[in-house]
Amino acid sequence: MTYNEDTLAEMHLHEYLLTLLRTVDDAFKIFEESVTYFDTNKVDMDRIYQKILEPKRRIEEGRVLFMEYLIRLGEGLTNSAQYASIALGLEKIVQHLEGAVYRLALLKKKGFIVDGDIQGKLIEQVSTLKQMYKSLSDGLEKLKSDPRKTLVRVDEINKLENKGDENYRELTFTIYTNLADQIIPLMVFKDIADFIEEACDIIKSVGEELRYLALYRIMIS
Repeated sequence: MTYNEDTLAEMHLHEYLLTLLRTVDDAFKIFEESVTYFDTNKVDMDRIYQKILEPKRRIEEGRVLFMEYLIRLGEGLTNSAQYASIALGLEKIVQHLEGAVYRLALLKKKGFIVDGDIQGKLIEQVSTLKQMYKSLSDGLEKLKSDPRKTLVRVDEINKLENKGDENYRELTFTIYTNLADQIIPLMVFKDIADFIEEACDIIKSVGEELRYLALYRIMIS
């Protein structure tokens, strides 16, 4: 593959990733809705869970098409491993959001009421996740036009990840303390906290792949 062919292929790959990113956006909105309204009667949590299955299906199908395109481009494509890792990471983010929503819907269905302290800590953790995702989204969008801005966004992700770790530890401690005598909601809320924490870790990992691509673009420009 020549340099011009490589560059054109990477442009198409970037557009593919932006399409996947829009699907993650859809899943994120549904996830936020589930956290915001969990302790109210304003929404049907089962309906919200069914809603997130649609972007989950789209991201899984889109990732497969993305991989097929990578294979068709052949081994000569520069940075194919980084593009593949980013696509897989975006899919995993949606899978973890879906897992969290499912457990929130399950708790609601079984009649468990979220503790106020837990709800507050959960919202803090989700807020940090949202900020990390926003930086990732902006960094990916800027990759082609302004890779230096991508590097700035990746640095933001790393700083926020430390805050996410702190939020996770505080939320976990609150869950164990406030639900010590309620084993089922304790285990399910811990699962939810774990899913969100793992989503933060995935965003950080995808951010490092973006850093590599951004540095490469700067180097060849």
